[in-house]
Amino acid sequence: MKTEGIEEKRNFKFKKKNQKNYLLKCVDRDVPEILKGVEFSMGRNGPDLYLKALEKLQLYASTTYKNGADVRKCLKQEKTITFTAPELDVSATATQKEMWKIRANNTIKREELLEANLEAMYEVVMSICEPVMKDHICNHEDYEEIDNKQDTLGLLKIIKKTMHSNGEDDTHMGYNHFIAITNYYHVQLERYQSRQEYRDQFVVYRKVCEQLGIKVGASANGRDKY
Repeated sequence: MKTEGIEEKRNFKFKKKNQKNYLLKCVDRDVPEILKGVEFSMGRNGPDLYLKALEKLQLYASTTYKNGADVRKCLKQEKTITFTAPELDVSATATQKEMWKIRANNTIKREELLEANLEAMYEVVMSICEPVMKDHICNHEDYEEIDNKQDTLGLLKIIKKTMHSNGEDDTHMGYNHFIAITNYYHVQLERYQSRQEYRDQFVVYRKVCEQLGIKVGASANGRDKY
C-alpha cells in the first residue's frame, strides 16, 4: 500500500509539470519564433528599445512576407511607400503596349500585396506589446479607427510616442535624454566588433537622439551642439 501511494504522488507531480508547460505554450502561441523576447514596453530606455524592436520587425517582414522588402521600407520610413506607374509612349508599338499593361498590372498587384501585408502585421505588432502598453494603446483616442483599419503604421506611431514619453508620465524622460547623449558620445569600437557593426550602432544612437529632439553633431565653429 505504501509503494502505491508513492507512485501516485509521483504521477501527480509529473502531470502538474506538463500542465504548466502547456499553459506557457498557450501564452506564447501568437508570437512568431523570430520575435520571441522582443517586446514593446513602457519604462526606461524606451527610445532605444523601440528602435531595437522595430529592427526585429523589419527582419521578420523581410523573411516572412512575399515582397517583404516593401513592408520593411514602410516600417523603416514610418509611412506607406508609393510605386511609380510605368509610362506609355504615345507612339508605342503593339508589343510595347502589351508590355506596359503587364508592368502596370504588376504595379497594382504590388500595391495590393503591400496593403495586405501591412494589415497582417497589425496583429503581429500587438502580440509583442506588454499588457501595460496594450492598455495604453486601447485607451488612445485614435485606437478604434486604427483597429478597424488594421493600421500597422498608425499603431506603431502610438507605440513610438508612448515609449519615448512613457505615456503622459515624464518620470523617465530626463533619464532617457541622459542615456541617449551618453550612448552617442561614448560609443566606441569594441573588441571583435566589425566596423560595419560599429557604424550601425552609432547610427542607432544618433536616431534615438533625433527622435528625442536632441540636436547632436558639430556646429559651425566645430564644437558639439549639445
